[in-house]
Amino acid sequence: MTPLQQIAVGLLLVVLDSTTAYDTLPDPVGWVLVLLAVALLPERRRGAPLAVGAVAAVAATATYLPAARAAVADADASLEWAFLLVPDLAFAWVLCRALAATAGDAGDLRSAAWLRITGTVLLILALAPVPFLATDRAVPGDLGFVLQLTWLLVVVLLFAYHRRPWAPPRRGRAVQMPGSGPEAPASS
Repeated sequence: MTPLQQIAVGLLLVVLDSTTAYDTLPDPVGWVLVLLAVALLPERRRGAPLAVGAVAAVAATATYLPAARAAVADADASLEWAFLLVPDLAFAWVLCRALAATAGDAGDLRSAAWLRITGTVLLILALAPVPFLATDRAVPGDLGFVLQLTWLLVVVLLFAYHRRPWAPPRRGRAVQMPGSGPEAPASS
């Protein structure tokens, strides 16, 4: 499994919740998978995703038990938003930006554009509830639907791009950037 595939699987564990009172798809396990894979991203691109992912993992761990999640949800809608939604969206936004930069550096402008657009939508979705939370009005239900579609897009893009030349390879394999292999002309 490549790192981008592992991130996608980890995010699925984070995003999908079981319908029972106790989440049988533990978010902290998903975040462990995500963080282990993010550590394999190119060094200059992994710092922010690793840091924001660690914060999201801590927030997910703190609110994993049903009683803790209920306490956060009952306290205030803005607290629920800050603990249960913002860290996940912030991670996905930072990851999309890092991967877009990596794809752009490798000349894959189409992938970079898709990742930038997806990251922008994630940022908008993270900020969209603010006016509603500030006025104690309910957040529109359509926002949740758009959010789920955007998460699906992130996962699909990670699976679609996992074998691109700019994507980190499986553990133990060197990254082969276009024009840098044995077929590349020798520089004098």
